[in-house]
Amino acid sequence: MHRALFIAEVAQNIACHRYRKRDIAAFAQTCRALSAPALDVLWSVLDSIIPLLCALPSDLISRPDSASSTIRYRLLRPITPADWSIFRKYASRVRELRAISPLNQDQSPFIDIEILRALCWSPTFGLLFPKLRALEWSGAHSETLPFLRTLLGPSITDLILDLETPDAIIFNLVANLSTMCPHIKVFMWSRCPGNDSEEEAAILSQAITSWKDLHELACPLDGHAMNHLTSIPTLHALHIQLVGKASYPTLEDRAYPALRTLQIIAPLEQSSPNSVESFMRASFFKLRLDSFLGHTHYPKQQTLGDLCMLLPDCIDTSTLKDVNIVECRWTRSLALQSSALGPLLQFHKLTVVNIDTPREIDLDDAALLDMAHAWPTLTSLKINPVFGWRLRSRVSLHGLCAVIRQLPGLSTLSIAIDADGAALDAIDEEYGQFLVTRPFALDLLDSRVGVNYAEVAAFFSALFPGMAKDSDILYWRFPGLTLPVEMANDSRVHRERWAIVVSTVLAMNRIRRIEQGRRLTAVISPP
Repeated sequence: MHRALFIAEVAQNIACHRYRKRDIAAFAQTCRALSAPALDVLWSVLDSIIPLLCALPSDLISRPDSASSTIRYRLLRPITPADWSIFRKYASRVRELRAISPLNQDQSPFIDIEILRALCWSPTFGLLFPKLRALEWSGAHSETLPFLRTLLGPSITDLILDLETPDAIIFNLVANLSTMCPHIKVFMWSRCPGNDSEEEAAILSQAITSWKDLHELACPLDGHAMNHLTSIPTLHALHIQLVGKASYPTLEDRAYPALRTLQIIAPLEQSSPNSVESFMRASFFKLRLDSFLGHTHYPKQQTLGDLCMLLPDCIDTSTLKDVNIVECRWTRSLALQSSALGPLLQFHKLTVVNIDTPREIDLDDAALLDMAHAWPTLTSLKINPVFGWRLRSRVSLHGLCAVIRQLPGLSTLSIAIDADGAALDAIDEEYGQFLVTRPFALDLLDSRVGVNYAEVAAFFSALFPGMAKDSDILYWRFPGLTLPVEMANDSRVHRERWAIVVSTVLAMNRIRRIEQGRRLTAVISPP
């Protein structure tokens, strides 16, 4: 073996460039000199603790029955010092533990709680995972918290807690996070949006004020914690869940100097953007953001329009590239018109725009063209991909083609159109004059189409000559959404019609490719 392979850094680099785990495992078995660096790579990232359990003796941890549909791991006897030695050999190499497998017996795989309890009683002092940097804990229960406590330590820099209903024991653990994990850079407190309380925000804020090197943060916060964050020079992503009626005093110095991504979730009990405005206007200077996401729960008629008016006043229009505005809760009799989105046209550097709201969408060709002219570098435009437009769209095939032509970098488009009644003599101005050859994802949402299958298919075949799969054009797909009665009835009719259109488009494109191949063959091999 070459002498260079005995250098730890060289062996480490070689192991890191082998992506398949079986290759790394084979590399580790080559010789003793290569075993350690290869094992470091092999065990550095785990999706659960199950691989560690499988490394223990079979008479200690029960193995799943191959004939059973349920995978369960159970403790068969006490853990001996020899068992601990095996466990530590591999646990000491783990740097990322992404998730803890379910403890619910109805789920698979299932880990018996006795295993986690036993792992909390190591016979020696020191952390079980001394090199652990990133930890993602999902679905915490009070009975599993002792094991979570053994995982936490000063080496942790990234901590994600995905919880459902935190109780007093969990909050007691959170209150001491600043002592257990003093070097946190990324902290994500994930739970159902809108269920956060002022007490919860106060507990989390107390821990956060002691972290000086935060890079990314997501959790409910009070005004005291927000004042602490304004001066952190490393904070580049902030996902804040506003709670209650917290107020934020105006800051004369430039706040959030490194912030590039901002997500705001408005309080559940507030439908107006008052709390959002209080936070956004806290800084005397405009925020130089790359990305903004606004999330509200109970929209009123003016909520979205007021938020769009607020953004140019508080965010530098020359830096923002990504805008996402999401409203929840199905609400009738609310409409979204082009006037509400008008203030966003001031952001000329936008590349991604996503608007998702239960409102009825009332936009036409002119409104979409205004967006295309204002956002020339747009790559993705989605308007109500989850809820649909609900109203009969006023966007025509002409408008669709004009928007795509105006945006040469556009690769993802989710809008509704009205292709019902379109005829070739009405679209011949655009037919065949412009085509899209780049990869393109088109979702037509709840678009209407009549029985004019040939005309509409000819239009799309001319516009997208490279389309070759059914999934290249989506329509009337709203997974997880219960449609109103009127939309459900339309869905059945128009889904069948669009299926005919898309299959016709694919047939036309297939014939075109065959003809092009024949002409090319004739040119290359003349008779």
